[in-house]
Amino acid sequence: MMDDNDFRELLEYLQRPWQGYRKVRKGVIKRLRRHMTALGCTTLGCYLAVLGQDRSAYQMCQAHLRVTISLSSVPMKNCPTCLFLSSVTLPAP
Repeated sequence: MMDDNDFRELLEYLQRPWQGYRKVRKGVIKRLRRHMTALGCTTLGCYLAVLGQDRSAYQMCQAHLRVTISLSSVPMKNCPTCLFLSSVTLPAP
């Protein structure tokens, strides 16, 4: 249904960097497979065609690409950038 090569192709289509998903791709691919199944797509080509025609499907695909980042996993969590990020509230998409 979707393997790493398909995932890379999807990221390229959406203009997203592979490096940002390399370590977390399994969970993201699992969510995307469920989305593809719900849309009745069995191939990446079919999925891309649906994304090109259906704005809500495109937005849902974008939502499935979101990855939660925990500051506790950052080695230098006391760095200025990390301290700033932990102090701000980001708006919901």
